Amino acid sequence: MAEDRKTVFVNDQPIVIFPWAEVQHCVNAYDTVLYLKLCNGEAEIVDAGGDRIGWGGFAGDGQHIYVRTVGIASHSER
Repeated sequence: MAEDRKTVFVNDQPIVIFPWAEVQHCVNAYDTVLYLKLCNGEAEIVDAGGDRIGWGGFAGDGQHIYVRTVGIASHSER
């Protein structure tokens, strides 16, 4: 059974998912509300280096992806 799954880390949390899963599927499995923010342009996906990556791309076994919200910075972030 393990050979028909892969583990992708979303915000450092392991997500065990089908091998054909794209980045967006991994985020949706991690947090549906966060996935909806991606759909609405309120969040973006980045790699471990902080570079933006596409949500329709293949998610590799063992890959680390991070989702961060975007928009106007709050007073505490300035």
